[in-house]
Amino acid sequence: MSVHRSSSCSKLDKLKDIELVSKARWESFNVFEVDAPVSTTRQKYFITFPYPYMNGALHLGHAFSLSKAEFAAGFQRMLGKIVLWPFAFHGTGMPIAACAKKLAEEVSEYGNPPVFPIEMDTMKEESSSSGEVKFKGKKGKKVSAAKKQWKILEEMGCKEIANFIKPEHWLEVFPRKALEDLRSFGCRIDYRRAFITTELNPFYDSFIKWQFNLLKCRKKIHYGRRLTIFSPKDNQPCQDHDRAVGEGVVPLEYTIIKLQVCDTDSLAKLLPDAEISSKRVYLAAATLRPETMYGQTNCWVSSKILYKAFQVDGDTLIMTQRSATNLSFQKENVGPCLFSIKGQDLMGIKVLAPMSYYREVYVLPLDTIDENKGTGIVTSVPSESPEDHLAFTALRKKPEYREKLGILDKWITPFIPIATVVVPGVGESTNIAEEACKMHKVSSVNDRDKLLLAKKEAYKQSHYRGIMADGLFKGKLASDAKLLARDHMIADNQAFIYAEPDGLVVSRSGDTCVVALTDQWYLSYGEDEWKSQVMGHIENSMNFFNEQVKNGMVESTNWLKEWACSRSFGLGTKLPFGEGKGEIIDSLSDSTIYMAYYTVSHILQGLDNIDGRRPSSEFSIQPKQMTDDVWSYIFFGTPLSTDTGIPSQVLERMRREFLFWYPVDLRVSGKDLIQNHLVMSLYNHAAVWNEDSSQWPQAFFCNGHILIDKEKMSKSKGNFKTLKEAIHEYSSDATRIALADAGDTLDDPNFVTANMHSIISKLSNLVEFCESFEGNKPHMRCGERNLCDEIFMNDIATTVKAAHNFYEKMQFRAALHCVFYDFINLRESWKQLCGSKGMHSDLVQTYITIQAKLLCPIAPHVAEYIYQNFTPTPGVSIQCEAQWPEVPAPCKKHELTRVLIQETMNEIRSQIRKNERKTPKVDSAQVFCCSEYTGWQKGALRVLRSVQQEAGQVLRPREPFPKTIIEKLKESSETARMMQDSLSFLAYMIDHELNKEIDCEVPIIDDYRILTSFMDEIKTLTGLNHLTVLDRTGIPNTDNKFKLASKSCISRPMISLTSS
Repeated sequence: MSVHRSSSCSKLDKLKDIELVSKARWESFNVFEVDAPVSTTRQKYFITFPYPYMNGALHLGHAFSLSKAEFAAGFQRMLGKIVLWPFAFHGTGMPIAACAKKLAEEVSEYGNPPVFPIEMDTMKEESSSSGEVKFKGKKGKKVSAAKKQWKILEEMGCKEIANFIKPEHWLEVFPRKALEDLRSFGCRIDYRRAFITTELNPFYDSFIKWQFNLLKCRKKIHYGRRLTIFSPKDNQPCQDHDRAVGEGVVPLEYTIIKLQVCDTDSLAKLLPDAEISSKRVYLAAATLRPETMYGQTNCWVSSKILYKAFQVDGDTLIMTQRSATNLSFQKENVGPCLFSIKGQDLMGIKVLAPMSYYREVYVLPLDTIDENKGTGIVTSVPSESPEDHLAFTALRKKPEYREKLGILDKWITPFIPIATVVVPGVGESTNIAEEACKMHKVSSVNDRDKLLLAKKEAYKQSHYRGIMADGLFKGKLASDAKLLARDHMIADNQAFIYAEPDGLVVSRSGDTCVVALTDQWYLSYGEDEWKSQVMGHIENSMNFFNEQVKNGMVESTNWLKEWACSRSFGLGTKLPFGEGKGEIIDSLSDSTIYMAYYTVSHILQGLDNIDGRRPSSEFSIQPKQMTDDVWSYIFFGTPLSTDTGIPSQVLERMRREFLFWYPVDLRVSGKDLIQNHLVMSLYNHAAVWNEDSSQWPQAFFCNGHILIDKEKMSKSKGNFKTLKEAIHEYSSDATRIALADAGDTLDDPNFVTANMHSIISKLSNLVEFCESFEGNKPHMRCGERNLCDEIFMNDIATTVKAAHNFYEKMQFRAALHCVFYDFINLRESWKQLCGSKGMHSDLVQTYITIQAKLLCPIAPHVAEYIYQNFTPTPGVSIQCEAQWPEVPAPCKKHELTRVLIQETMNEIRSQIRKNERKTPKVDSAQVFCCSEYTGWQKGALRVLRSVQQEAGQVLRPREPFPKTIIEKLKESSETARMMQDSLSFLAYMIDHELNKEIDCEVPIIDDYRILTSFMDEIKTLTGLNHLTVLDRTGIPNTDNKFKLASKSCISRPMISLTSS
């Protein structure tokens, strides 16, 4: 059905009308609802996308990532495959629970509806000429800068906001809003399979319980005490998706070295009220390299830090307040603060250094110590640590510096750095830290960037290649000695294990997290055999479309270890077993194999039943009937031992659905999930389908995070945009085109709002061109095709081939330019080249039909409209009937013909611009061309053919020339004096792939014949009054143009402009 509106209606409104008509068609024919066939010869394609958290509306960031799945689904449909693209919604974990809790606190404190306090005045900003911001004008009122949850929900257009205090209400509201937005966006989703997670969906709840019972049975889940990131406020582990800040941060394990203070009387004099003279007092120094303690020369503290002492296991330990707080979650016997002491007051104190060559060392100042890392106290090994080396050397070599700091000579001069680790082949006396500093030219501890590089270099050499030079573990590998040294000191009560987050972690409840030693259920990721299975699949069986993604997956698989999989607060499915029964499975653990649930969710739940609270109207399956045995039958074919109450034909259908759709052919994700979800998904597939790797995911595509006009989306910046807002402002297809144009790599893509008007205009113009075809067709050329038509058809064939390649590789930006911008330009170029003859009606029809098909994956609404109204044999929908265009193989002869014509016109235009100020005005041109290769061109081709034969392969476009080509060109008498021309000519031949079968005598095209044929069109399109095409062989050497004409060669005519 055609869409007609008045001429005054905007182009945007026209596009929106088209979208409504297209969507109505898809819904009326259930185009995207697909079931596993009983038998078929067609291939299937199963695409999934990580279900988004439902603590708000879908935004442009979601749209960007899911658009990749959308475009892939559209392309695979065009290839004739049976495509399943389902969608679901995540409620598990802390995001919703934390928002609901925050809202409850606001209502409790400020009322319902809340009346928030006025916290500060605002003043009008005025920028001075110097760039300083000044304030003037009237004082006004401003609500607290901290965004209130009530206000956030108001801005989302939510009603009855107080209901959102119940976490369940979020899952009643936002998934349904998201479904509306996805339908408006034109997603090719089978909405019958949509669902929500958590125990609110009893079907999904039973699926997750089956998974965890199975993992426990297969010894992939264990119970015990382990270190984990922990939220004190929530009193439970805080995993990646429970965090507001710090996703990917893991516990970092230190060894605390207990440096016993030799003379507690000196401390007692400083702290007369502390009562410490009779106690054992230690400085708690945190180290990552316990094996290097043999080389201790001193201990570092910062004069800027206020340290505190705590009773720990009967000893008095001096450390920072932050580290003591963290330690209290790992040790039960951490008492309250006993006393405080400035770092400056610790200078010069003598301490006992465990395992050190120097039994007693002194405390020295180092003010670059970070109070928020470790304990604020560092044991110094100058031979291994570049920072220790620089600081220690500066003090040792500069008496005046020591004097300035009040450091006595005896505290430092007797201590000479001792090599604790040697690297084979480097020399036993080598100071690894010193060498690393020299390599990276680091001269000061304040040169932090270079110092970081030196640290990495020293660690790489020492830990991975080093051998212990002395001490208890002499001769052992440094990497092996690390645990030996640690355990030895722990056994002697000289050390203990301490861990903290390797970076800031803030929970969604707003508190700073620590590392706690807790009893918990955990998945044993990293276990050797399990890890080996996953790594083998990544290395050998998967497509990642980008080497960076593959490298990230390998890296994440290498570091991912035991993972706490349950907690006590939040939404989710309860653990079905053991001491943790009643605890909730965390959000990253209940989302690893749910792709399998999609295969049967439409049978269990069906359309408009995302929470599964009512049985499927068609099959009437009850959640209680979905026992572990039933799930095992569906996914493994395990025989059922008892009557399930589910009809056998329904069970068989569910089994068939799984077998047909699995494995996942493509999973699309943001890059942030590489370090957790994607690796965990592979681990769990390997555990569940451990004997059949063919059921594991086949491909992952990852992308960056969307920017809007080169800035991160932010409500405070006013550039936050929901999907609904984007569709309203720009239309669905225009938004989709902008998302495709934003990019496909791991770099953060850019959505350019300034381009939207142009996109809307181009889409509308395309529609108008198609609409005008029927009226213009009687006046168009018909019958036999000319060379201009053949060139156009060849360009179409080339575009179809290139587009297929880009779509297949998920390079959607390149695909968009190919099928939209470039394809429209091809039509316009053809129209211009046709000149007064006009366009051929059959070719216009072919163009329109192919344009609809090529554009369909990205802009399906406009494609459907064109297909239904302006193609010869439309059917139900372009989405399920149209096939990828079949075109003949591109013809090099036609391609080169177009290139010759286009480049000749470009050169004429260029010369006209250079002469535009001349008088009289340039309006005539002579084009001198060549119909056969010149001597130097033949010589260059012979060199190219020789080099390719010797190498046994054809050179590929845009690759550097082999040195042998340049050498042989220099050696040849035919090409030596034409080096630059020869290289340019060979580049032309290679870029156009004319080097596969080289004929050194006969050119592929006749430049003279072609340019003569298109003389009138070239003249018209370049604005010339007169144009003459001449063969260089007909120019006598007495002619004043002979020199210019002799420079012409195949593919490169010479042009002379004149005034008539």
